[in-house]
Amino acid sequence: MTTTILKPLGAASVRTRSVGLDLARMIGLVCVVIGHTANGDFLWARQLAVSFDVPIFFIISGYLWRPGRTLGAEVRRRARTLLVPYACWAALALVVALCVPVPGTSFGEVVGHLALGGENIREFFGPLWFVSTMFIATVVFRATLPKSPFIPLAIGLTGVVLGSWWRESIAWWPEGAGVAMIAIFYLLCGWAFRRVSDFCRLEYGSLLGGFPIKPVLGACLVVVPAAYAMSGYFGELHLKGAYLGTPVTSVLASISISVGLIMICESAEPFLHGWVASVIRAVTGCGFAIFVGAEIFRYLFTQLFGLDDKGLLIWALSFFPALALGLVLRKTPLRTLFL
Repeated sequence: MTTTILKPLGAASVRTRSVGLDLARMIGLVCVVIGHTANGDFLWARQLAVSFDVPIFFIISGYLWRPGRTLGAEVRRRARTLLVPYACWAALALVVALCVPVPGTSFGEVVGHLALGGENIREFFGPLWFVSTMFIATVVFRATLPKSPFIPLAIGLTGVVLGSWWRESIAWWPEGAGVAMIAIFYLLCGWAFRRVSDFCRLEYGSLLGGFPIKPVLGACLVVVPAAYAMSGYFGELHLKGAYLGTPVTSVLASISISVGLIMICESAEPFLHGWVASVIRAVTGCGFAIFVGAEIFRYLFTQLFGLDDKGLLIWALSFFPALALGLVLRKTPLRTLFL
């Protein structure tokens, strides 16, 4: 297995790093930006992207979950990998908001929204909700899973039920703490998927006389719900505000697409080497810069140059400058603060 020591966005740092999972993360990052920028001409792309773009990161974190770490160690690790970059990007966002004021919102209101976090952030630094939610979810998951998987299951199902039918009851909790209950459900799904996968040992070409069962099964898990998502058959999923689309259906579709994509990408790992693997690692190593920075660039281009905030052009002007910023940060000591 190809390895690196780059840390994944929102996941604990590990020394063994699958380039296949990095590919799944990269697809998720591209889809996050698509979800923010796709317009009516690419409605199908947005509907597909938002059906799994954020859940896949929680599921991968659960998939890579390792037992044995103490709660204190988990808090320290997550604070270093999540809260430090959160604070740095928040500070940068405030500087941007001070230099390029948010229309109709005073700077004091911007600071207040940022302090509350989660769905309370309505400005261009809204993606920061994910970071605080991931921190809360992983710490609670670490505290509860060793006692019994049924505890995070109960918390997660409660979040899914409330988000599906009474989203206002959890959407506005500070720092996305209410949405963290839903995130815990996705973490548990990833954790359970890893155990099922290890038990079944579904490897590429290992069963049925070399038949590639793992990628084929993964494709089946992706294609059907993805087709329904692109057609608008079920509601869009937006975790930031605890919008879970069509009750039950949208959540199940997000799990199916995420799990299937993981299976496909892991199966492709033997073919991901050389410059291809280097590109994948470079993009995922800039995860924070893309996840948060893309929205900052979108805001700047729309406010300073009057560009439409939707469409293929603004997607490119959001994604690629954010990626370039991340690549530059990786070459400097600032990488430990922002990435």
